Amino acid sequence: IGNQWWDGANISGSGVWDSTSNVLTGVAGFPSVKVRFAFSSDASVTSEGFGVDNVSIDMPVSIAEAIDQAEVIFSIYPNPTKGEFTLVAPATKESINIQILDTKGQLVYHEVMTAASTRINTIDMSEVAKGIYFVKISSGTTSKIKKLIIQ
Repeated sequence: IGNQWWDGANISGSGVWDSTSNVLTGVAGFPSVKVRFAFSSDASVTSEGFGVDNVSIDMPVSIAEAIDQAEVIFSIYPNPTKGEFTLVAPATKESINIQILDTKGQLVYHEVMTAASTRINTIDMSEVAKGIYFVKISSGTTSKIKKLIIQ
């Protein structure tokens, strides 16, 4: 067993937010689930501590639900990215509007995927500043937003 603490070293470097995810195996079917963040320290080391931001819990859906919600389900990978990522959009009978916004809400990318176009699209954002962006797709009257991190 290695150390049971975080020493400030991460993939992105010290002082940079790390994105992580965890599958909560074994909690399906329970009416409630508690998630705990444990923190420990000692008197000999003084560090920044830790922060938790943008926690989301994604529930898997059945095939029937996925079909009903197809106009808003999409995925982006890899995320975080160095700039280029793949967007997989749902098959719909309508065009899909893709917008990428910075944290100030300013539009930095826009594309319309026609109903006949392929739904797997590589997008290159390597020319924009590193940071957090929001990918918004909309079709008809529905839309969905996902966070994109460019390192």
